[in-house]
Amino acid sequence: MVLIPAGSFEMGDHFNEGLARERPVHMVKLDAFYMDKDEVTVRQFRKFVRETGYEYDRW
Repeated sequence: MVLIPAGSFEMGDHFNEGLARERPVHMVKLDAFYMDKDEVTVRQFRKFVRETGYEYDRW
C-alpha cells in the first residue's frame, strides 16, 4: 500500500469541449488515503475470497 497525501485539484472542463455535467470547473479536496500499488482483477479478488473466506461489505 502507498500513501496518497491529502490535497486539492481543479476538476472539470477547462476548454468547453466536454459534457455539460463536467462544468463548472470546481475545486475538489481529498483526505489522505492508502491505495494498493498493484492491480487486482475481479477474478483474482473472487479467488482470494473463495480460498480465504474473507468477508467484505458488498456495496
